[in-house]
Amino acid sequence: MSDFGAVMDVLITECRTAVPAIPAGALGAERDFRLGEELRKDELPHVFVHSPAEQIELLDLQQERRTFVCTIDVWDEVGQEAMAVYLDAIRDRIAANRTLTSSVDYATVSARQIVELAGKTRRVGRLEVTAVEDV
Repeated sequence: MSDFGAVMDVLITECRTAVPAIPAGALGAERDFRLGEELRKDELPHVFVHSPAEQIELLDLQQERRTFVCTIDVWDEVGQEAMAVYLDAIRDRIAANRTLTSSVDYATVSARQIVELAGKTRRVGRLEVTAVEDV
């Protein structure tokens, strides 16, 4: 599996642990992105882990620092406070597993936000995760 894939799979696992209401399998989480408004009710809450990117910095002695960033979107039909609780729980799970099960040296949630959709019953919570590995 690719480095991207390994990290993204661990992030999905952490999201499922943090938010037990996420349906099992592809019904509740995927390494991709599609329009959250199209999700069926039995797919909620739903997690998308997407948009992986990596930046490589050259260090001394032919070493590299690889900085990986990806986005986690959590969709549901809950209020703002309930969505904030989801985001808190996911952030805390990542903080408790900084190496993402030995996939990287260090990971953290580097940004969080709740997106309100005017006139819609659904909202999305977004987290940016940054992970660093020195090789």
